[in-house]
Amino acid sequence: MTRGEPFTLINLDIDRFSNLRNSFGHLFADELLLGLVRKLQQSLGEREHLVRVGQQAFALVVPGVTDPREIERRVDALAHLIRTVLTRSGAAVFLSASVGIVTTRSEEHTSELQSRL
Repeated sequence: MTRGEPFTLINLDIDRFSNLRNSFGHLFADELLLGLVRKLQQSLGEREHLVRVGQQAFALVVPGVTDPREIERRVDALAHLIRTVLTRSGAAVFLSASVGIVTTRSEEHTSELQSRL
């Protein structure tokens, strides 16, 4: 991502993950997160960046994309990936996520946000 380039930041917070971890244990929850991260990483575009920002929260930086229809398609694709995650043991877990989206458009605002990332 170049300085001043518009981008979209998509925040994904896995719903009820603490309940899942408390019910099935930390090992199972960690395995589940690893499976999810693998799926998300495989779906990344060439210039996209995925970072973990919390126990069950991730942020996806999508440089150069600000069109609402394109962002909506990207979020729909992410939601599809999140819905079902297979663990190494073969268990299927159905997940959902809360999504937050921020899009920058002006160069001044974009540069200020990039300096905070």
